[in-house]
Amino acid sequence: MDKENLNKDINQIIYPRKTVVVGITGLSRSGKSTLTKKLAEHYKTENIFHMDNFLIHKGIMKNDPNWNSPIADWEDPKCYDMDECKKQIITLKAKENLKNNIIIVDGFLLFLRKDIADLCDFKIYIEIDKEIARERRKSTKFYHSDYYFDEYIWKCFHSSL
Repeated sequence: MDKENLNKDINQIIYPRKTVVVGITGLSRSGKSTLTKKLAEHYKTENIFHMDNFLIHKGIMKNDPNWNSPIADWEDPKCYDMDECKKQIITLKAKENLKNNIIIVDGFLLFLRKDIADLCDFKIYIEIDKEIARERRKSTKFYHSDYYFDEYIWKCFHSSL
């Protein structure tokens, strides 16, 4: 065995490379995806999960007495396959020779379940002012009303912390 390979083997024993999971949460339109993209570029990793990729329901229909008809609640945790999200994080974390050993996961309900939050070695919470978040949300096609923002988006996210 040559000296270079011996040093490499010794360093791997003494300084094992641990896969690191970075979890990012924040309200809708707070900048989670932007931060995820910038971290991925900085650390040159392609190991990224967005909770939106685990959407299984296009909103849970709810009868809200303050709404004229049933409302589709996209913020309900039941809209997401959290078990599949957890499974994929665990699978990727256990993978040998993972490129850059960094996994980045983002989602507005990411820390709702302790078992998923515990998979994250670093947890980042992006705080955003309620009115700034409302204005950002209004600029999308997903804005229903101030009522929906207050009663569903804002309350759901803050109950998940």
